[in-house]
Amino acid sequence: MGDEERGPGAAATAGGRSSAELVEQALGRIEALDGRLGAFVAVLADEARAEAAARDAEAAAGRVR
Repeated sequence: MGDEERGPGAAATAGGRSSAELVEQALGRIEALDGRLGAFVAVLADEARAEAAARDAEAAAGRVR
């Protein structure tokens, strides 16, 4: 099974991208497109950033989910 099939976390680790980078990329796309698409009722950006920071800290400590 390739990294892409295991999900964004595995692909990010293999590609050297942090959870924080992936979250910022996603939030940027939401900001750029949601005004036109109206796909989100609420965007929990602060919570997403906090969760990404926690996952990056786990990864740095060798505990990858």
